[in-house]
Amino acid sequence: MAEILNLESSKLPKSASFEFNLEALRGFAAFTVVLSHYLGFSSIMQNGYKATGIFKYAFPGHFCVLLFFILSGYVIGLSTKSKLTWSTTLPYAKKRIIRLYPIYIICIVLGLFVSNDTYSLKTVLSNIFFLQGITSKVIFEVNTIWSLNFEILFYILFIPISIYSIKPSFAIIFFLIVGLFFQFIIPITLVNTYSYGFCFWLIGLYLATTKSTTKKYQSIYSLVGLIFLMLSFESLNYLYELSHFKFLLDKPLDNYINERPGVTLSDLTNVPVIVVLILFFSNKNLKLKPLLVGYTFITPLLFILFQIYKSTKLTLDLDSYIFAYTFYILGIIFMIIGKGEKSVSINLLPKYIINIGSISYALYLIHFPVMIFFGKINIFGNDTVSYIIKFFTSILVSIVIAYLLEKKLQPYIASIFRPNRKTISN
Repeated sequence: MAEILNLESSKLPKSASFEFNLEALRGFAAFTVVLSHYLGFSSIMQNGYKATGIFKYAFPGHFCVLLFFILSGYVIGLSTKSKLTWSTTLPYAKKRIIRLYPIYIICIVLGLFVSNDTYSLKTVLSNIFFLQGITSKVIFEVNTIWSLNFEILFYILFIPISIYSIKPSFAIIFFLIVGLFFQFIIPITLVNTYSYGFCFWLIGLYLATTKSTTKKYQSIYSLVGLIFLMLSFESLNYLYELSHFKFLLDKPLDNYINERPGVTLSDLTNVPVIVVLILFFSNKNLKLKPLLVGYTFITPLLFILFQIYKSTKLTLDLDSYIFAYTFYILGIIFMIIGKGEKSVSINLLPKYIINIGSISYALYLIHFPVMIFFGKINIFGNDTVSYIIKFFTSILVSIVIAYLLEKKLQPYIASIFRPNRKTISN
């Protein structure tokens, strides 16, 4: 969830052009979350339908939410030109609420409308006031709002960090230690999952302070290659496999995570890849960039080699990994091509992807209740063809509703509270 000006790329100065590629990255990530839910919850959209074979591939929805956290910290860092004071805290909070709340509350209402369950007043009010997961469970029909509970907390925690000029690097170390302490020493799952989540947000804040940029613009081939690598990484993250399943580092969190999504210690294995994405799509540079790129290449390769080794001893369900392997290979190929391209001009990703980025917040929230709604429609039948029709129709409907919310409703509401300010898209 980030703030990027919604202007035509031709009107942008060169220094701002790469914010559009970040917008495109955010749009692609939001669309990936949609795909992950529509395929992962296929039995809801089409009663009894279950994906088989290669179609069991899981799009990296959770990875993309972690990406959103880092993007959010990154753009808040860029947009907060001077540090907050106690007198400017209220305008800061007002700005965030105006941006998030109107679309948020509409999606909750739509979720309740399509629900077959009756939620208690406590549950409804908890979700309305961003307390889901703390005082009640998340309303299932708007499942994605679990991350908004995290997001609001991060916005609040940013206030003292900005006011007292606390270095993001120091804050990252502090909250990582807090997370480890309240996981392994005094287990309090609510504290450690928020702490790990805030580490992601703070990494984005840290990247916003990085002034170094590369000498040439990134190749479109490199950006496309990283998109493919992103699509493959969650399925082929060997270090996550070791951390979560072999060493059981997330074990104290299991019961909590089963109740609602969250952020675990093993999720931190995704950080290098997300940082690489931000660096390439914003044209920034870090001394550790080559090592981070190497991590992005090697970690999935280790998983593939381990799968090959295991296949000599037992039969594996490799079908569900075919897409991940394909995306990984395509990612490597495109990155190699991009490395050899000598680009001197500004490279922007296709405008339609950037446009998806400009409605990504609403798309992220609205697609789940739309999926629930289409799951109630049985006029198409109950076969694969019917599922495909529902799948593409629901995506189209989600995009249309997201457009109306972001481009029609949000500007109107913003004009009421900020009549003399240009509307920005989060």
